[in-house]
Amino acid sequence: MLTRSHPLAQWAVLLALSFIAGWPIVHAGIAAGALVGPMLAGIALGLNGARIGVSKHAFVLSQGIIGCMI
Repeated sequence: MLTRSHPLAQWAVLLALSFIAGWPIVHAGIAAGALVGPMLAGIALGLNGARIGVSKHAFVLSQGIIGCMI
C-alpha cells in the first residue's frame, strides 16, 4: 500500500499516526507514552510497506533526543 507513495506523504502519515497514537497514551498517564505512540505508528507503517529513512546526522540527533527523554 505505502510502497508506491512519495516519501513526503509517508512522513506525513507517520507524523499523523504518531500524534493519533501517542496523544491518548500520554494523557492516560502511561509511562513513556511519548515514545510508545510513535513506535506503534512506525511499526504499522513498516508492516504496510513504508520505506522512509533519515540522513546519518538526523539519525544521530534523534538518538540524542530520545536518550534525553529516557
